[in-house]
Amino acid sequence: MRYLLFFFACFNVANSCAQVVNNDINQLQKLNLDSTAKHSTTKQSTVQWSCVSKALTEKCLVYHNDQWFTFQLTKSGTYYLNFSNQLCRDDNHGLQVLLIEGSPCLTSTYKIKKCLAKIHQNDLFIKLDSLKQGIDYLLNVDGFLGDYCEFDIQLATEPDGFPLEMHSMNIQSVITQKEHVVNLKWTVDESLSDVMNEFEVWRKEKSDKKYKRIAGVPLNRNTYGSIMKNYEYTDTLKKSGEYTYQIMGIDYDGKYNYNLAQKTIHFRGEINKSAEAVIHLNYSIGTPLQIIVFDPVLGVVLKDSTFTLESKMHQKLTLSFSEYISVSQRRIDIVEQNMRTKKRIVHHYSVSSNGEVIPLH
Repeated sequence: MRYLLFFFACFNVANSCAQVVNNDINQLQKLNLDSTAKHSTTKQSTVQWSCVSKALTEKCLVYHNDQWFTFQLTKSGTYYLNFSNQLCRDDNHGLQVLLIEGSPCLTSTYKIKKCLAKIHQNDLFIKLDSLKQGIDYLLNVDGFLGDYCEFDIQLATEPDGFPLEMHSMNIQSVITQKEHVVNLKWTVDESLSDVMNEFEVWRKEKSDKKYKRIAGVPLNRNTYGSIMKNYEYTDTLKKSGEYTYQIMGIDYDGKYNYNLAQKTIHFRGEINKSAEAVIHLNYSIGTPLQIIVFDPVLGVVLKDSTFTLESKMHQKLTLSFSEYISVSQRRIDIVEQNMRTKKRIVHHYSVSSNGEVIPLH
């Protein structure tokens, strides 16, 4: 009786490549314990339908283009599969993992042991408990729905990267944003002192495939040896975008075993405080006028004023955008109307991702 472990990549890459030799189960690629990671891709692979069971896995995954690896251990115990350098097209998926006990291609013997879906594209490890010596294990890596994904895979005695499954801790956390400044605060209790050594703050922009470490925060103690309960970190954003923050807990072995808090915030960029709209009022002296500042996205009037053009020096009207645009707004229209003829002229403006005001023609 063998165990089959299926890994399903839910991404695609643009790189073109030939079919890998281990597309065929008869051409298994061997993973040697603690050897250099093997590079592979799911592109151009095909499914050996006699070796899979859709009935057993239909609630977890879809087969499309698989390939095969194998390994055997000389000692029973816990081991790790480390995945790194994933290069895929879809930012919102990851690896799907299926552990099956059974003989290769004899689907009637299959027993599903584990099925995990939508794994992120950070470098990560999958913990494999209670592996037995002398057993031939098969790994099947499959591209989900025709997507292609390149990756490196390694069988190891030590984990590398983020854990696939992290413990969630019951802590109090607040992540707030004021314009370009993001403030992260969290509170822990004494019970964490036995399992946690420090914290790390990670951030991922929407366009990024991986989180990036931006800060380390040590677990502090007072003069009596008790842990300090309150922690804080402030991040300053430099450009507009959608950002997701994670506060991670690190144990005494230096492993990422605790996911303490997560939140996504949106930053629209700062407005150029000196930005102005200059409108030339080409009307005769004595013309009654109405000026409306309007947000076309929210559908609200920000300012409405009427006056009579009294002199030529008033034919040049300057409006400061800092009065009207908050960081959550992206468009401004300025309407000038001749109250006598009811004729209107509309001036359109947008705010770029870096906060610059741009007239639209």
